[in-house]
Amino acid sequence: MKKNPDRLKLLKKLLKKNKLPVEHYKGVLEIWFDEPMTEGIVWTLKKDGEEGYNAQKVIRADDYLKVYGEGGKIIFEGFINPDYKIGWQKYPHNPDRGQPCALNHRIHWTQKGWQPDDWAKLFMRERGEPLLRAELLQIKMRLTNKEMMKIKRRAKKWVLKNRQ
Repeated sequence: MKKNPDRLKLLKKLLKKNKLPVEHYKGVLEIWFDEPMTEGIVWTLKKDGEEGYNAQKVIRADDYLKVYGEGGKIIFEGFINPDYKIGWQKYPHNPDRGQPCALNHRIHWTQKGWQPDDWAKLFMRERGEPLLRAELLQIKMRLTNKEMMKIKRRAKKWVLKNRQ
């Protein structure tokens, strides 16, 4: 049986091979809500050992996120692929406009393949529930779709080859 090394290490290696600047963050999942600026909740990772705005890393399309549940079990791992339509609701006082909602809050997007409330529960915990640990890889430059698909194909091929 093959040993399955950490997929984040592989992804970092693939990105370095393509000479892309990558940042690797560890921390907990949180929300950032600032009504005048964002018009809804933004999904973030709060970096370990830091406080304030600089500790918050906004999770964006094409980032690579790994989320750990109880006992270190991986409950999500993959590239971020936002769905801006699921959970869409009209504004009560402006029915011509609206935005997605989850857990009775306005949000910007949900991960494709997830229901809005289920995705939001990763970031918005019930009182007394611990925040979920996570790792985030962010490419520090924007890629073309073709370049990003090439990296995703290489990562998927490696994962399939090295499955236990």
